[in-house]
Amino acid sequence: MILKGKNVVITGAASGIGKRITERLLNEGCTVFATDTNPLQFTDFGNLITYQSDISIPENIDTLFAKAIENLGSIDVFIANAGFAYYEKLEVPDWLRMEKIYKVNVLSPIYSLKKLVALNGDKPCSFVAVSSAMAYLGVPGYAQYAGTKGAIHRFMETYRNEHHHSLHLMVVYPIATRTNFFTSAGNSVPVAWPTQSADAVAKAVIRGLKAKKKRVYPSLLFTLLLVFNRFLPFLFPIYLWLERKKFNRWLASK
Repeated sequence: MILKGKNVVITGAASGIGKRITERLLNEGCTVFATDTNPLQFTDFGNLITYQSDISIPENIDTLFAKAIENLGSIDVFIANAGFAYYEKLEVPDWLRMEKIYKVNVLSPIYSLKKLVALNGDKPCSFVAVSSAMAYLGVPGYAQYAGTKGAIHRFMETYRNEHHHSLHLMVVYPIATRTNFFTSAGNSVPVAWPTQSADAVAKAVIRGLKAKKKRVYPSLLFTLLLVFNRFLPFLFPIYLWLERKKFNRWLASK
């Protein structure tokens, strides 16, 4: 895919991976409609429109699409990047807390995908869903987050087999990324190993769009671990044992 001249909508664009993807898209010559619940601050780009919105509410997504069409005329690429995590030991039943993370991480991207398809019909377009390596490997402390990313992983894999070929559907699986993600997940949250930079993920997303890939694994190390664990199935249990020790130390420090 040639990105120059494409109209792109991206959620969660105020910081971290979303901000780096937005900057790279702008440098590729795309016109970008960037949205986030937080204020968006970028250096001046003539091909950037910013819009503050809470995409956990379906009516807000409807308005987001209307505003994007008003400003762009059409949408060639939609990147569902917005998401957040809790780092916690699940003890107290809290429906609203569960509902919040599933609205943002699962329902919002699925609803946005359906909106894009309804808008474009048979016109070729791309949808990018940012999942996580935790869709494959649930790190202790992230049960709800891993559940949401697993849901997105399985939905997108199934939907791809149901839908017409004019839709390019790409799912991204970052590992722990050095952003404010862990700060927002909880107090003194230990960072899972290994890590990568937000820019490394953004580069991988741009390469994936250009090559029209179905799946993007920004970390070579994680890709190798997925392969090696098939033949050495003790690798993931050892990794999870180490992460569980971190989790238990965090619990003891509270």
